[in-house]
Amino acid sequence: MAKPGIMIVEDESLVGLDLQNRLNDMGFRVTSVHAEAQLALNSISSEKPELILMDIQLRGSMDGIDAARTIQNRYGIPVLFLTAFADSEVLNRAREVGAYRYMVKPFSTEELRGMVEIALSKHRLEKEHKQLDERLLRAQKYESLRLMAGGIAHRFNNSMQVVLGNLSLVMQDLPEGTELYSTLKNVEKGATAAALLGEQLLACSGRGFYQLREIDLTASIKKTMYPIEALLPQSMELKMEMDDDLPKVRIDIGQLEIVLTALVTNSVEAMEEQAGTIIIKTSVGSYGKPELTAARKGEFLPEGPYVCLSVADTGCGMTGETIKKIFDPFFSTKFTGRGLGMATTLGVIHAHNGTIRVESELGTGSKIEILLPVAVTEDI
Repeated sequence: MAKPGIMIVEDESLVGLDLQNRLNDMGFRVTSVHAEAQLALNSISSEKPELILMDIQLRGSMDGIDAARTIQNRYGIPVLFLTAFADSEVLNRAREVGAYRYMVKPFSTEELRGMVEIALSKHRLEKEHKQLDERLLRAQKYESLRLMAGGIAHRFNNSMQVVLGNLSLVMQDLPEGTELYSTLKNVEKGATAAALLGEQLLACSGRGFYQLREIDLTASIKKTMYPIEALLPQSMELKMEMDDDLPKVRIDIGQLEIVLTALVTNSVEAMEEQAGTIIIKTSVGSYGKPELTAARKGEFLPEGPYVCLSVADTGCGMTGETIKKIFDPFFSTKFTGRGLGMATTLGVIHAHNGTIRVESELGTGSKIEILLPVAVTEDI
């Protein structure tokens, strides 16, 4: 495990050197020592310290309290103040900027160790708590969308079946060549398209109707590749990196084709008709809590073996903000009214007890991994 990085901001060079030596002896890692607040601020982005020991009185125009305020607002890094004068005005200013604690000089090595460890532990717990809150909020948001989409889609589907059923009865009594028959045929096409949209919304909500079978993922993908390859312009290259010795997974084959089509379509649109490469890959691996927690609702899944289907591209990539939204229904960075493909993918994979991981950076392409649990064959 990497040693925690600590930055020292102290206007007295000898005191700064003494702090550096003592912290190194304790097993911490001192990233740098600065006498001016502005020099420290300029170094934070590259050094990424986990804690800053900050003297209140510093060289230059900015004191430690003003520097700490900037650090809290910009980076959220904890600041432990060092001061030789603990008057009430200074302490009130320190509390206002959210300082973790302060230490009055001089202090012993054991006092320093204790305060540093408390500050690091407190910050670590706050980060974990924030991450849990964010995951809970994301789960609640998805659950609300799931219930709403499922309820609407269910009632919509029932209504459309009534429409289609009555259209069929009326058209049975009409000659096919009449103008009324042609008009009703167009109505039927529109109603059928609407019914398919309802089914897609049900899939988004995880309440679709699935026929689960134990399949070899690689073999099934190879059988469905012809219509998917037709999605690619001539400027794009498709590479297949398939593991032919995968354990089986339980999945609806029709839904698998829908998911793969959505992922490839997403990659094609990300490359905007430019030359590039799409890589479809299958593999198997053992996944623990860290890997699962980083995935969509993966923290609720058990550790163990999962079969992985990934689709990677050399397209424009995504920002962190876009990654957070790509599974929202009807969210799209391309065209208004689009955006159900990835929402449907998420609903289908969650309904199959799987999860999705997204890796992307702006300008470097994207990779979306689908993890499906290995099918467990029960002993008879």
